[in-house]
Amino acid sequence: TISDFLTEIQNLVDSLTAIGDPITIREHADIIIEGLPENYESSVSHINNRSEPLTIDEIETILLGHEARIDKFWKKAVVSLNVASTSTANS
Repeated sequence: TISDFLTEIQNLVDSLTAIGDPITIREHADIIIEGLPENYESSVSHINNRSEPLTIDEIETILLGHEARIDKFWKKAVVSLNVASTSTANS
């Protein structure tokens, strides 16, 4: 999930900070953006096209919202397929 991905990135950032090699917020954001799959391209465009840089929390909120929309879409698609399949089987 995107939440797992973001946690993994945060753990890496925390580890770098712990050894005295912290990264900037911009670097942190770039790592997140570069690691996203292609289906997040619309969110990446939204993040990159802002006049002011977003915080990591704002980026995470956008990505979690994107994932929620993807999940909602797939659940609706599965329900539609099940209904169509059931209708065909009962015909």
